[in-house]
Amino acid sequence: MKSQEKGFVFEKFIVEMLKDLGKKNIQHNQQKKKKRIFGEDLRFQIDITYGVFRKHYVECKYKEKNNVGLEDVAKFRSVLEIMEIPYNRGLMVTNKYYTERAKYYAKKNHIKLYNRNDLMSWCWKRKKFVEKIIGTKKFDLEKRILGGV
Repeated sequence: MKSQEKGFVFEKFIVEMLKDLGKKNIQHNQQKKKKRIFGEDLRFQIDITYGVFRKHYVECKYKEKNNVGLEDVAKFRSVLEIMEIPYNRGLMVTNKYYTERAKYYAKKNHIKLYNRNDLMSWCWKRKKFVEKIIGTKKFDLEKRILGGV
């Protein structure tokens, strides 16, 4: 499976986790457009949105080797800014970890970060649900969804 396909599977996994956590109005792979006075409209893709009265915007980062860096967090922040979305409604989820610079930048900009440990915690809390959806045991789940150790 190619990395882009694995990323899409990871996004679907996060959608299922959000449903299980009781989040409402979850939408996957949303295309957003910002009108400009001059020039072409700006178009953005948001991995996941959820919320009824207060929307939250989720950026999923599936990484096979490296951790999520400052560049990824800064790019997501830029999208939130252009779309005039408060930063505290943005969150990033990864199957790996974040660099120290990425964590510092996200904290300063009130963007919530969720890493591999957070995902595993969610999995343990909802173990039966995860095994039912994924059809596998904990160790296989870790390898298939979170990219192994």
